Amino acid sequence: MHLYIDHGAIASLCLSSSSAPFSFHTQHTCTHDRAHTEKHQLPKKPKRRKGATWRSPPKQEIATREVTLPNTAASHQGRGEGNKQQMATTVPAIQSNEELKDVLRKAKEPNSKLVVLEFTAPWSEPCKFMRPALEKVASEFKDKADFYTLDVEQFKTFARNTRVEALPTFLLVRKTILERVISVSKDELQRSIAKHISRARIIAIDQEN
Repeated sequence: MHLYIDHGAIASLCLSSSSAPFSFHTQHTCTHDRAHTEKHQLPKKPKRRKGATWRSPPKQEIATREVTLPNTAASHQGRGEGNKQQMATTVPAIQSNEELKDVLRKAKEPNSKLVVLEFTAPWSEPCKFMRPALEKVASEFKDKADFYTLDVEQFKTFARNTRVEALPTFLLVRKTILERVISVSKDELQRSIAKHISRARIIAIDQEN
């Protein structure tokens, strides 16, 4: 008796029986790996536009807000008028605590001039906008008041003690703080200064009589 073996059929059977588990195992592994990757992958960072730079806002530890500029400010600056703050200044900047103490000491003397202190900062647009007006007001009252500027970042303690919360802030001082003017209005600053100069004149006349 001769046994006939079909080697082609056996090979075909072996291939078909082994291919299914292999195919299933391969598909299962791919699906698992893809799910594992999607679950654990980190979120994509936002793409930075070409030429763009990251900028951190300046720190504002004392003055947390700025005075709102009038609607005409932007148009004035667009025509170059906003650069007037770069002109020669007649309002000196106080540079040290010793200088500040000397100014305040003189403000307490009898018959002293009114002292106007402006808190400002290099990054403050309202302060830049107000600078030309401040120069004019200082020139108008130069014989009756002394004007100074203070960098709010340099004089943090003094700004905190005098409750400076916005820029620009003007302190009108004679013996004590008479008024705080928080504004970019030249007229408002003029009125406040003129008011306290007039009151000082009336008090001086009463004392003479």
